[in-house]
Amino acid sequence: MDEIKNETITQQKTIKPFNISMGEPALLIENIKTIKEFIPEIDICIDTNKFQIVNMDPANVSLIDFKLFSGVFTSFNISEKTSLCINSNSFYEILKTYKKNDILKISINEDDLNHLCIEFVNSFSRINKIPLIENDNPPIKVPELTNSQSFMIDPGVLKEIIKEFKSFESVIIKIDYKQIKFISKDDFKTLEIPINDLYINCDGNIKSKYSVDYLYKLLSSRINSFLKSESESNLYFGDDYPLKLNMGIENKYLLSFILAPKVDNDY
Repeated sequence: MDEIKNETITQQKTIKPFNISMGEPALLIENIKTIKEFIPEIDICIDTNKFQIVNMDPANVSLIDFKLFSGVFTSFNISEKTSLCINSNSFYEILKTYKKNDILKISINEDDLNHLCIEFVNSFSRINKIPLIENDNPPIKVPELTNSQSFMIDPGVLKEIIKEFKSFESVIIKIDYKQIKFISKDDFKTLEIPINDLYINCDGNIKSKYSVDYLYKLLSSRINSFLKSESESNLYFGDDYPLKLNMGIENKYLLSFILAPKVDNDY
């Protein structure tokens, strides 16, 4: 499988105190649940507009760019942009202890710049701390993928389609005469799923091959009720070109998943 080029920005992480809170943190919890499946250590960047995570998986095959916009928070107190790195699984294990009517507070305090504080406030407070990880790697520049074509698809439908290909290592995504086709074959069988009636923005015919495991892991980590709340996904790809899948809710969050193509010698 090809790798995504790891373009970075020459900028060091700077840890500054901040304090943000949420009354309904499902948007954060469910997206961290997805991200932890790919990224063991997440780089978080918080500025005055958003809470953002941009990371590549250890194999450099996929990249995740998650933005949670400041409007979904009940308070968003940050005076300077701050960047930090933590263990994603530890973060999720704490977040999933959220109980109904809790207020979630996430902060770094000036008297302790070595830990991320995650507090649940209700009839009493539950205060958790995660040690920050030393990481001198500069932030990753998200590739623009200017050669991509695109189509729109319901994320729940896409999840069910990719599920059908679980017995295959890879899936071809093909636009042929304004029709989308998902195709796989091995020594014993072939599966083709044509999809009509989608909005397609494409001039000509294109195809590319991608890992079923990565796509299924991304989509299966998202519960059905959460997928139903999302707007239609935009899927961008090109001839033997990285795939980009955008999922989100307008003005609330955007999860962009970029996946390197696999070498195609069969079609």
